[in-house]
Amino acid sequence: MRCHVLTSACLAILGLSAEAAVVRVAEERPLDAGQALHLRLEAGSLEVRPGEAGKVGLEATLAPGQRVIWRESVDRRVLIVDDPERLSPRRSELRVAVPAGAPLVIHLGGASLDLQGAEAPRLVVRGGSGARIAGAFDAADVRVDGALDLQLEGPTGDVRAEGREVEVVAQGAIGSVAVDAVGGPSTLALDRPRRVRATSVSGAITLRLGSASGADVVLESLSGDLRVDVVGVWPRAIVPQLATGDLSLPAAETPRVAAGAAVGEGGRLVLRSFSGDARVEGVAPPAGEPGPVPGQN
Repeated sequence: MRCHVLTSACLAILGLSAEAAVVRVAEERPLDAGQALHLRLEAGSLEVRPGEAGKVGLEATLAPGQRVIWRESVDRRVLIVDDPERLSPRRSELRVAVPAGAPLVIHLGGASLDLQGAEAPRLVVRGGSGARIAGAFDAADVRVDGALDLQLEGPTGDVRAEGREVEVVAQGAIGSVAVDAVGGPSTLALDRPRRVRATSVSGAITLRLGSASGADVVLESLSGDLRVDVVGVWPRAIVPQLATGDLSLPAAETPRVAAGAAVGEGGRLVLRSFSGDARVEGVAPPAGEPGPVPGQN
């Protein structure tokens, strides 16, 4: 009886040890100029950092039975974490070093993403429990299931950002910005956007706008409040479309209010909500920068 008990205990301990064991992988692969890097991870965490030119570096911690698969074609290098437990993939941790200039396409499943310091002509992200991204991209299309924090460094082209709640900060000129927060708030800080479309079902939308000159900005929330802080030049026209909510605006800016207006040289700000309120005001700029210009387009 005693032997049986000891044997069962030992087997249990050995089983736990086997289950807790991990596999560590460190590999490098070449990445030619013009090749895109595709990363696929179903569960766990993915960390992306700047790396050396001409190659991809990988450090991974895998569960037993998982393996890293590399695939290559003329225009891309693909890295996949394969798990035999397809219906319920286990967590793995990846740290990938990528060279500047390589387009990035990332499929996360239920994993999280932490991407810092990358420089890419194009960034595409799909899925994921959440993402923190900071880098310089000519264009970015990021759609995650969880919270999204997107920090854009330098001039940027078109941007699309979707998540449960979304924060987007863009330094410098930026093209078209489309933001959709599924269930939470959106917080945007945009220096010089050309076009902005931000939507939310129930969350508030807050926009810090560096300059509205020539910009076409539309904020829309079914029941959330809308707030715009103008740091630089005010828009030529402010178009409130509020079913039951109220508009708060400095008295000096009320002549800008219009029932409808096309986008002109001075820019347009449309505030649309069924039950939320809207507020627009001028705020102080950071030290050393010019402030809002009331009464000026």
